[in-house]
Amino acid sequence: MKLWIFEEGIQAGLIEIISEEVFDAYISTVSNESLAGNDIDKSVKIAYTPLHGAGLRCVTSCLERNGFTNIAVVKETLILMEIFQPVLIQILR
Repeated sequence: MKLWIFEEGIQAGLIEIISEEVFDAYISTVSNESLAGNDIDKSVKIAYTPLHGAGLRCVTSCLERNGFTNIAVVKETLILMEIFQPVLIQILR
């Protein structure tokens, strides 16, 4: 197993940042997978704690696109801790 620093992974072509078009298609697809349908209180309080900021944009975008209005993001979970910097990507070979 080789460890890659995130930026090195991008330069090596192992990591690709997705386009807005792909992001929007993903959020639309996820939004179509609701088990609750439209018969749910969209003002329900939601506390979201993204693990070190991961998933923040996807989860909040999906919730907002689906009409949820009372979303609280726990700010302490947004900060990358020093022990996680630089982000290392594990590539199995």
